[in-house]
Amino acid sequence: ENLLTSDGNDSLINKGFDQPGSYSLPPIWVDLVDQIKDSTSTIKIRLHELSKLHENRLKVSFDEDLEVSLDRKIEILTQEVTKLFRSNEKHLKRIATIGTDSGTTLPYQERVVRLNVMRSLASSTQDLSKKFRQTQKKFIGSLQKQGGLASDLIPDDDSEPIRFSDLPFTNQQEQRRHEMTSRVKEREQEILIIAKSINELAEVFKELSVLVIEQGTILDRIDYNVEQALAQVKGGVVDIQKAEKHQKKARTTLCIIGLLIAITIAAVILIFTKS
Repeated sequence: ENLLTSDGNDSLINKGFDQPGSYSLPPIWVDLVDQIKDSTSTIKIRLHELSKLHENRLKVSFDEDLEVSLDRKIEILTQEVTKLFRSNEKHLKRIATIGTDSGTTLPYQERVVRLNVMRSLASSTQDLSKKFRQTQKKFIGSLQKQGGLASDLIPDDDSEPIRFSDLPFTNQQEQRRHEMTSRVKEREQEILIIAKSINELAEVFKELSVLVIEQGTILDRIDYNVEQALAQVKGGVVDIQKAEKHQKKARTTLCIIGLLIAITIAAVILIFTKS
């Protein structure tokens, strides 16, 4: 029976445990599935909010306080989304290992349902992780391009550019230079933070890929073992049927031999009696 249907993860769980004689309460990994679903919903909301913040941050603005506020919000959201991805990864690994500990066993049907649900959730988490990484890379690229914008200190005419080292700075120019230097450093720090989150997501993405492949291999191995066991059971049934037939034939043969012996003895007795 195909346990992975198009009805989603809920149908998988229901299909696995609505059978007669199944568990009265859902197994512990179902709670982890619910937590992953909640985290995934939160990630989608936060990605939308983050995309809006990126758009606002990349708009030309002369309000430094606003830029600092947006940078802080972006940093907080980026860290929150990264933690949610890490949480999903942890729960997925836990789902994959439940029932494989020494001394614990799970019914075959529950194992197949659990692994299929895990693979489905891991795949959706991978897709979101990929989208988040692409969004972050695009934002970093835009920030780096903005970093090359000209300042008010550069003249507007087509004359030869003036080298700042050749001219003394006025107080206003010196202040502007410090402000520009500070903003460049802040932007570099912001880029470093986002780059760090991208690297962390790359690790999550890689580990999820390995998890999906490994659990797929385990699932295939379980299917193979069950098929082999089923074939052996069928072969055993055939052997039992053959043995039963041989046993019946042996009983019939013994009965015939017993009757022949009895007839022979009776005939001998009859001959001696008449003689």
